[in-house]
Amino acid sequence: GFSETMLNSGSTLLTDVQVAIENFPELLRMASEIDLNYKDVVNSYKTEFPVIFKVEAKTLETAYLEWKNIGNSSNKLEKAQQIFSSIKAMQFNFPMLKEQSVKIEDAYTKLVDFYKKTFPTVYEAEVVTLPIDAYRATDNSTKKLEEGMVLLDKADRLGQFYKVHLDQKALITDQMVRFTENYKKQFPVVYKFENERLTALKTTYELVGHSESKIEKANLLLSEAESVNSHKAELVSQAAEIALKFADFESKFKKNKPNAVLYKKAKMMYNTRFKEFADEGSAKAKVEKGRKLLGAMAVVLNKYTTDNTMLCKTLKEVKTANEVEALLGIR
Repeated sequence: GFSETMLNSGSTLLTDVQVAIENFPELLRMASEIDLNYKDVVNSYKTEFPVIFKVEAKTLETAYLEWKNIGNSSNKLEKAQQIFSSIKAMQFNFPMLKEQSVKIEDAYTKLVDFYKKTFPTVYEAEVVTLPIDAYRATDNSTKKLEEGMVLLDKADRLGQFYKVHLDQKALITDQMVRFTENYKKQFPVVYKFENERLTALKTTYELVGHSESKIEKANLLLSEAESVNSHKAELVSQAAEIALKFADFESKFKKNKPNAVLYKKAKMMYNTRFKEFADEGSAKAKVEKGRKLLGAMAVVLNKYTTDNTMLCKTLKEVKTANEVEALLGIR
């Protein structure tokens, strides 16, 4: 029995020795690789990324010290492979992390400069809420790289949005200045009505904090302001044309006995429609009313050369502008 036990332990010992001999070259290679790279990677992180150094590099350091004390060659080799892959991962991540963190800090500083004063609502909603503190506090190099990619993507988009916000802000200022110049003195009723509407849209736009929504609100405000401004030229020409047509109407019909009824009823219609035109605050609706009034006046002026005896008899009975228009075929 004793000799058998001796034989067994002898063969186990022999196996261990064989394994140790087989493992030796690889262990030697791994040991020199680890010794070559370990201090370098730990020092790199200690200098550049102290947060990662405190956790990830400390974990590596603990594993390194444990590895130094392992006696069994197979276990030692296995641990060496783990340490070596950790070192390689940290080495691989280091230059990318360095480049990325510089980009992120630079982008963040720019975004604060861009938004804080010029677009404070966007600053509060989208710059302050960027997870930069979480990124700075991340203690794992791989996780930090992943978080950094997401953060950079958001920062890039905010940088691109800033250019759009600036362009829109300039366009809005331009349209609002034009609006005031177009309407304040010449069409105060339109100015009062449209100014309330455009100012409400402008306030909504200014209060929005999220870039995509802000861009939408700016586009809405711009299209409304452009639309209002686009009616100015026609309103000016309408006002002049209405005055001319009215003077023509007065000179042709005022002292024209056979057309006395037509004059009276057409003037009542004109006064009603002109008041509606004058009181209209919406630029778009005012243009429509101006077109309708000019059309009606053209129909009346055409009656100057025709016999209106029958028409005047019928017109005697009517009381409203709508009835006059119906009889004259005005739509």
